[in-house]
Amino acid sequence: MEKDFSGLCPKYETEGSIEITYTEVNMAGDPRTYYKRGNYRCEKSNSKGCDLKPCPIYSDSPNSL
Repeated sequence: MEKDFSGLCPKYETEGSIEITYTEVNMAGDPRTYYKRGNYRCEKSNSKGCDLKPCPIYSDSPNSL
């Protein structure tokens, strides 16, 4: 599952948006499905060489859904 998140990008001092991939996780004996935060994609980091690690928007996103 992919989900978009936005927030302030301190590197460029603008509102930024990233796409985070959440991976399905099943717990033994629990019929519900959980999703764990994985990798993310940001257009600015791909095209402009952003070097902020970790990404502040990624850090502010939920670890699980």
